[in-house]
Amino acid sequence: MNYQSPILISELQNILVERCRKNPAYSLRTFAKSLALSPSYLSQIISGKRGFSAQTAEKILDHLDLDKKSKIKIFKELNGEMVNQSIESKYKKVDVDLFEEISDWYYYAILSLIETKDFKADVRWIAARLNVPLAIIKDAIHKLSKLNLLDTTNEQWKQKIPPIKVDNKYSTAATRKYQKNLIQKALESLENDPYEVRDATSCTMAIDPSLLPEARRRISLFRRKLMEDLESLSKSNQTEVYNLQLQFYPCTKVREK
Repeated sequence: MNYQSPILISELQNILVERCRKNPAYSLRTFAKSLALSPSYLSQIISGKRGFSAQTAEKILDHLDLDKKSKIKIFKELNGEMVNQSIESKYKKVDVDLFEEISDWYYYAILSLIETKDFKADVRWIAARLNVPLAIIKDAIHKLSKLNLLDTTNEQWKQKIPPIKVDNKYSTAATRKYQKNLIQKALESLENDPYEVRDATSCTMAIDPSLLPEARRRISLFRRKLMEDLESLSKSNQTEVYNLQLQFYPCTKVREK
C-alpha cells in the first residue's frame, strides 16, 4: 500500500531548499541519490503526486539527519494513515448516482436492523421498529433488492455488499437531503428519548481553516473505527440501530477570500 505523510514531505522540501541555498550546484538528482531513490520518484513524493510504502518511508528516514522528535511525529502520522487505509478498505464505495436512489435514512437503518439478534424478515415488524409507514418500508426493501444491496431470498436477510461509503467530493442535493433527515431524527431523539439512551455533546474552538482537510480525515477515521469496535464488541447482543452524527461547522461568518 502507498501512504502520504505531509510532515515527511515538508521535511524533504525544507531540506532540499536549505541544501540548495548553501550550495547552488546542489540538485534534486543529488538529493535523490543521497536517499537511494530515483529523481523522478522523489520529485513525485515531494510534490504530493505519489505516495510511498512503509519501507520507502523507513529508508528515507534512515538517510535523513532528523532529530528523534521529528522522526516520532512522522512515524505516528504514517501509522495513522495505515490504520485509516486499512479501515477504508473494508467499505464499498458507491457513486453519487446510486446514492441518490437511496438518500433517505431508513435505507441504511434497514440494512443495520437485519444485523440485530431478534430481527424478523417481516415488513410490518420493520416498519414498527423504525416507526416508518409500511408502504415506504415496502418500497425501500424492493429498491434495496433491485439495486443488489439486499438479499431477501431466505429467512435470514443479508446485506450483499460491505458497509457503504459514498464516493463524493462535493455537496449535492441528495447528500444535503440525507444529512437534513439525520439532523431531524437527532432533534426528535433530543425531545423524545431519555438521556440514558442518547448522547448529545459539543465543543467550540478557534482553528486555522487550512486544517479542515486534517479535521475531516480524523473525524472519518474516528467514525469508522468506533463503528467497527462497537459492532465487534456487541456482535452477539445487537438489539438496536443507532446513528452517529458529527457536525463540524463555522460559528463565525466565513470571510470571502
